[in-house]
Amino acid sequence: LFNQLAAEHRAPFSGLRGVIFGGEAAQPETLRQLLAMGPDEILVNGYGPTENGTFSTFYTVRELAAEATSVPIGRPIDSSSLLVVDRRLEPLPIGVAGEILVAGDGLARGYHRRPGLTAERFVPVPPGAPGSWSPGARAYRTGDLGRWNADGQIEFLGRRDFQVKIRGHRIEPGEVQAVLGRAPGVEECVVTVRRDGGPHARLAAYAVTRQADVAAPGEIEEQLKRFLKDRLPAYMVPSAVMVLPSLPKNPNGKVDLGALPAPVQATAPSVRHRPPATALERLVAGAWVDVLPVKAVGLEDNFFDLGGHSLLATKVFSRLRAQLDAEIPNATLFEAQDLGAFVELVREALAAKPAGQELLAFLAQLDDLSEEELDRMLGGG
Repeated sequence: LFNQLAAEHRAPFSGLRGVIFGGEAAQPETLRQLLAMGPDEILVNGYGPTENGTFSTFYTVRELAAEATSVPIGRPIDSSSLLVVDRRLEPLPIGVAGEILVAGDGLARGYHRRPGLTAERFVPVPPGAPGSWSPGARAYRTGDLGRWNADGQIEFLGRRDFQVKIRGHRIEPGEVQAVLGRAPGVEECVVTVRRDGGPHARLAAYAVTRQADVAAPGEIEEQLKRFLKDRLPAYMVPSAVMVLPSLPKNPNGKVDLGALPAPVQATAPSVRHRPPATALERLVAGAWVDVLPVKAVGLEDNFFDLGGHSLLATKVFSRLRAQLDAEIPNATLFEAQDLGAFVELVREALAAKPAGQELLAFLAQLDDLSEEELDRMLGGG
């Protein structure tokens, strides 16, 4: 609710000497705008589950660097303690992400008449935990992800149960969302996991931008996707980016993920279409077209944007191995999802062996052949 109020109704904040906010991750851009209204206003980012009182930590926001993608939740308040632990509840060092545990004078005894849930969430403080702990001390497992930074502050990274495994990689959508929030013109955004009736999970990003009135949504979406590609590993880039006039909210002012529209699945080559030209590019493109619901692909098209998934990727590799008589590592398509980048990795794999080098030299002589002639020559059926 704070993000929404501060973004849409900033005027009332100008007369306040201090604002304490919490309950949801604060948007850095919103806080920058409030800080610009006056140097005397004190902004405090509070964090803490109800199970440990109103707030367990605080962070006084005095300034935010332009490159900041999130707002720290700070240090524990008096009479509170905090740990960052791994899945075995062992404390983690600075810079390593893990689950946040909180404890202190405000810690609840448990959940009324729910002993199972109480035992699951209220756990003994792990041996060797830093700080002073009384015998039998307990802590609450928040389910939130965070990490200590070099300044001794906690950085909030989202919900642990929102972490998802996509194409073999474990991804925290909150980290992707934090990067998207840094894109020029983005006022509000959310990154979530979609399945939309299919068996395969994929990331989808939604953004509200200042450019919406002066540029077409498709153009802005392309810009945002390029922004993410320049800053994230390929496997963390959402397969769809949608620009919306506003994000749907529930009565508490938080984004209603269930009300977000299903992203449109790309079924055609990208707007900046560069057709494959060389024999190797056309051969690899043909393997994509054989398994994807498209009639043509360009060098800048993304396999997963066009409906690809791990099972279809396996078919691509089977075809390429049969045609090229070479071992192409399965990981290449996940490392470089665009056709052009994938072709380069295939080329590198071939060039690593003498037989592959001979094949590349042979293919270079076939650049002027048509797709049909090339397919027949290489036994593609």
